[in-house]
Amino acid sequence: TPLIQTTSDSIWVNKWETSDKTIYTIYSIVPQGYTGLLFDITPTKKKHLVDLWHHKLLEPLKVNGRWMIEAQSKAFNATDIGTNNEGEVDCIAHLPVLITTILEGDKLILDADKGNALKIWAGEPTYEKKPLLLKPGQHIILLSDHFGRYEGDFIIQLFDNDILLDENIVSIK
Repeated sequence: TPLIQTTSDSIWVNKWETSDKTIYTIYSIVPQGYTGLLFDITPTKKKHLVDLWHHKLLEPLKVNGRWMIEAQSKAFNATDIGTNNEGEVDCIAHLPVLITTILEGDKLILDADKGNALKIWAGEPTYEKKPLLLKPGQHIILLSDHFGRYEGDFIIQLFDNDILLDENIVSIK
């Protein structure tokens, strides 16, 4: 669905739906960046919202009887407006909850019964890093055994043939 209604000018959101997930692609030409409630969402008990660009879990907020979701885009130099360097993006997914996690200290208990690969990343996923690769199923792992004394977010992704099925985030402070 192209150009769904938003609460802010100069930010465009497209909605891409399949039978089990919805992806929202966001393009902003607001030079100072944006963080705030941006569009309506229909929350469901068996799905959750994940900002795939910033790797964080999102909670819809009810405002004046409408469920809204927050989005964010970084600032960019206003002199880039009108060039191919203008704008910033975000990507939010409404995914089925397929990964369950419990974090006790650095012990991660996780369960996923679909897909063919679980990837656990210390910090944001990048091509320069190697994730901990696991087969879907029930696992109990000590994060320090695999990632040392890392503190921060751990991104847990479930894939089926390189297609993202779900993402969850846990954090060690």
